[in-house]
Amino acid sequence: MPYPQIRTTALGPQTAKNYTVYPETPLLLTFPAPTIADVTMQVVLVFGQRTSFGFNVDVLGPETVAPIVYDDAGNVFDLEGQVLDICAEVGSSPPIVSPDASGYFPSIFLFDSGASAGGSPPLQPQTISVVDAGLYQTSVSPPIEFGRPVFDGGITAIAFELVGSLSGTPGPPIVDGLGLDIDTDDPLGRGIMNPNNQHEMVLEAGILLDSSAIGLGMASLSPPTLAAMYLNSGNIASSGSSCWIVQSTLHGADTDENAGFSNPGRYAGGVLAVAYG
Repeated sequence: MPYPQIRTTALGPQTAKNYTVYPETPLLLTFPAPTIADVTMQVVLVFGQRTSFGFNVDVLGPETVAPIVYDDAGNVFDLEGQVLDICAEVGSSPPIVSPDASGYFPSIFLFDSGASAGGSPPLQPQTISVVDAGLYQTSVSPPIEFGRPVFDGGITAIAFELVGSLSGTPGPPIVDGLGLDIDTDDPLGRGIMNPNNQHEMVLEAGILLDSSAIGLGMASLSPPTLAAMYLNSGNIASSGSSCWIVQSTLHGADTDENAGFSNPGRYAGGVLAVAYG
């Protein structure tokens, strides 16, 4: 297989998706079918939303501790990138930040893990766990007492399986490029990264504050951009006012920039783009 791709079944992409409105226990993601031997990587996107415990914008970032991700096969998941505390406005002195209409600051996290096959037949277990760090005393978010979730507005998580690699040899693909952006552009997040090599897959996750008017990235001749393929979408924790979307592009003999997302209303939003090769 010339480049990494999302594993598909007869029903479409092999994904696992779940949400919780207040993460007191691990959020479980279960694939419809067992992970098979030719899957080379598992990718987990986590969309979280939280209120602000303080009034100073400078404390938002340190308070927003990444979730913990693991599966029941013992695979190690690495945090590859994060877009923290997307806000509608930053300005003036002292700085002013505005959450979405639900009162939350959304964040995006991307984790991945090489899926080493094992057993006979070589199958991987199907369940991935996403844990809010605040429940395990690893959070610095005030109040520091044990048991307060970081993402008190809930989290949504979705997992994908990747097959193939740039070299065509066994083993997981590598993260070749990473781009992060918070803005009000249209397109939102376009051009924040370029693959360094041919035959790569770019996975993009976007959040738009207070609107579902976020669309797929469109093809363009100048600058050269590939049209994106829809993977999934929703609103955070199935209750927030901000919406998320995930798309991918397969770059063949080109290294065009990432597509970004259509944002005709120019709402504030954030994008995380990762190239796998």
